[in-house]
Amino acid sequence: MCISSSRSRQTLDGPVTHPNSWRRTASATSQTKVNVLNIHSPLQTIQQHYEAAVGQWTGCNWQTAFGPKKLNLQGILARQASLLAEATSGEETAAWDDAERWLLQVEADAKTAAKHGENAVMLLASGHRDDAIAEADKAVALESRYRESLFWKPFRDTIAGN
Repeated sequence: MCISSSRSRQTLDGPVTHPNSWRRTASATSQTKVNVLNIHSPLQTIQQHYEAAVGQWTGCNWQTAFGPKKLNLQGILARQASLLAEATSGEETAAWDDAERWLLQVEADAKTAAKHGENAVMLLASGHRDDAIAEADKAVALESRYRESLFWKPFRDTIAGN
């Protein structure tokens, strides 16, 4: 059975013709079909936005021109920058060392944003909407340090009902 953002009704073996209530219908072979009403709850939508955000922002996934060497760090992890620093010399080593420190911060901020998002889901589930919005705002602020918030802002807006 699939979940969608609108109400959908199905039987265990086919669509339902009566959209407004639960009911049992007899098939031609006298077997009973049970209609199931699926309602996609707001909390499920928020959980989906959380899962999308936490899986999408884990590090630098945008183009950069970092430092004097204008390094593009898109898709590079801090540990990879560390290896590049070890494999180079002089100014290039210094550039990759700086990149490693910056990428460590980006990765840490992404993890912290994910924790704020998780807290927001738990707070909302327990009825603390304003606190959930505040936690989501923290995730947005962390992502916004680096670029326009692409993942945590939609999550926050869903919680706030925007």
